[in-house]
Amino acid sequence: GSGWDSGSNESNNIPPNRTASVTVSGKNPGYGATGKMLLQAALTVLNERQLLPRNGGVYTPGVAFARTTLIDRLNAEGVKFEMQS
Repeated sequence: GSGWDSGSNESNNIPPNRTASVTVSGKNPGYGATGKMLLQAALTVLNERQLLPRNGGVYTPGVAFARTTLIDRLNAEGVKFEMQS
């Protein structure tokens, strides 16, 4: 995907200047791990509310969970996220 090297560009007036590729692995990430992903995201919302964005709006999962331990929780459940570039 594309994005910015120093956080999101809230005014959307500068084109993205970085690309990244991530591999997701585990027990059939598209179906078998969906329940694990949903449960761990819900537990993160309940237990780490103070780390979620506070202002209203619609957030992508990457922005919403950026400061939380969601990736660590998913890794512990066998759902692995690895940066390729």
